[in-house]
Amino acid sequence: VIQVTPPAVNLFVDMKKDKIVPVTAEIVGSPNKDFAVETHLLTPSEVKVEGAATRLEALDKVFVSVDVSGRREEFTVTQKPLAVARDGVDMQDVSIDPAEIIVRTKFQKRIQTATLPVKVSFTGELAEGLNLTSSTVNPFKVTVSGPPSVVDNLKELDLEAVDLEKVKTNVSVPVKILLPDGVSAARQTVDVDLTVEES
Repeated sequence: VIQVTPPAVNLFVDMKKDKIVPVTAEIVGSPNKDFAVETHLLTPSEVKVEGAATRLEALDKVFVSVDVSGRREEFTVTQKPLAVARDGVDMQDVSIDPAEIIVRTKFQKRIQTATLPVKVSFTGELAEGLNLTSSTVNPFKVTVSGPPSVVDNLKELDLEAVDLEKVKTNVSVPVKILLPDGVSAARQTVDVDLTVEES
């Protein structure tokens, strides 16, 4: 050998290390409109990440993706954990043990509230010689709660029909609020004040 170029080479030796890291679940998609994710149970909840020491220093998190699109009932899936660096790039050059995480996802019902006007309806007719001059509702709005898929579609609340045949004079009548299945109200009735006069 006559000549070597370059005459010297700088070597960097990185130590191989490992560390225990918690695993988090990241939601993909949206569950059924009437439900929200309550909890994720991860088994195991921690993993051992092994790789070059400098790479482990750059580690930001280890996570599993959980697709909840359209779901409403508890389910269990097995997912591969992924390591991500602080710059957001996947770390393919580290190993994760174990290579699979069991994820159990639970849901809870969502409750939507709304304050809606009530609508008066009548049945029958007033006695001959009487005219209805006014009808007012107290309160004229009522707060209800229930599944978002139902409450979001409500514009007003119906009442049981007021029987005009029973009205002989000015009167305040308690009238039941008609509610869809699964919907509750802050009160069960409202007062309908009726004013009549002789023609």
